[in-house]
Amino acid sequence: VEAKQKIDATAAAQAKQKQKTEMPKGYVSHGGLTWMPVSFYKNWSEANAYCENTVINSQTDWRLPAIDELKALYDSGAMKGQGWTLYDTWSSTPTGRGNHYGIGLDGGNGGSRGTLTDTGIGYVTCVRKSLGL
Repeated sequence: VEAKQKIDATAAAQAKQKQKTEMPKGYVSHGGLTWMPVSFYKNWSEANAYCENTVINSQTDWRLPAIDELKALYDSGAMKGQGWTLYDTWSSTPTGRGNHYGIGLDGGNGGSRGTLTDTGIGYVTCVRKSLGL
């Protein structure tokens, strides 16, 4: 039993290392998710459509993150030093009709959530479950 646990632990560590080495530059793995770099801005419907239609290394299950996922990413600091554009970034979480939450990932507002009007512009990051790329 102990030998099997060591083998399983080794296999899990190797899989995690392989995922890290195969991740494209600027992508971040955090919170069980793979995060695409923030580098451009769009209105909310364009941002949502972009994530839903993105295909990277045959992976098609990209989406806009929920506000709590964005907040956890901000709090972790995982995107620092990755070359991301860190300003008001869209979430999939609505705040009311015609608005969604966003977070300023630049730290200027301490990573607090704010309301962005859907017809305005915000930066875009897409996420997917961390299953490798």
